[in-house]
Amino acid sequence: MASAVEDVEDQSLGLAIFFGRANSAVRVTRRASNTHGEGPSSGRGRRPRRKAPSQGAIAAASAWLKEEVFGGDRARMEKAVMRRPSLLRHTLDAFHASLAALVQLFGSADAALTAVRRYSDLLIGDASILPHNARALAQLLDLADDSQLARRLLRHPRLLHMSPESLRAKLERLAAGLGMGLEDARLMCRTQPSLLGLRTEGVVAKANLIKSYPVIGASLSPAYLARLLVLGRARLARLEYLATEWAAANPGARLLTAGTVLGMPPDKFEERWRGFRPWLEANAAYP
Repeated sequence: MASAVEDVEDQSLGLAIFFGRANSAVRVTRRASNTHGEGPSSGRGRRPRRKAPSQGAIAAASAWLKEEVFGGDRARMEKAVMRRPSLLRHTLDAFHASLAALVQLFGSADAALTAVRRYSDLLIGDASILPHNARALAQLLDLADDSQLARRLLRHPRLLHMSPESLRAKLERLAAGLGMGLEDARLMCRTQPSLLGLRTEGVVAKANLIKSYPVIGASLSPAYLARLLVLGRARLARLEYLATEWAAANPGARLLTAGTVLGMPPDKFEERWRGFRPWLEANAAYP
């Protein structure tokens, strides 16, 4: 019987042929073998490695991913496999089962494939949990119909891998961290469901920065706050720069509203406030 090391070496050879780059193949197979075991746990809490798939299985999985998911785009397929090597451990039957569940959920093969391209992990794991998780999200956000759910999941397919318990816990943590009621947090996440997949601490830090800006310019409703919270940290840093660095250098100058500041294209903002980029690059709080 081949050892685990031999299995990895055999799989590396197959992937080297497939990718045409031995170093990439070895890196993929090491990650797949070290992170994707199956079987009962041992007394030390480690699972025995599963035998590496054959070169034929690797070729079949990679060909299906390239042609059926990525429309023949080899580069996109390689990127997905390098990010999640365990994709190559799955059989075509498993892929078909996952895709069938997604088609039923999204209503069309095109929409299901779009979701997979955005988050290929949807092809991994137990396909039967996907409808269950989707229903839990619909109930949590109080969505009126299936089309509302499908639109949100198509934009944020990662949410399909969050259990009902973790979704509920995240909503409660957001409400507590932002100092709002559960219904306001629900409205906020219904507006921007991606907030459920972000670190609560990061969301709270962004909210505190937004609320500290002197000229909000509009009622900071949950829906409006949600739209601001999904902006990148570098864009939100504009508010801190104007309220502190620029205001100190220009006493009495009028600040623009937060919506105007955040809505400006980067080139126009940096042309008007030339000190922003050096300040941003020197500020360790905004990597």
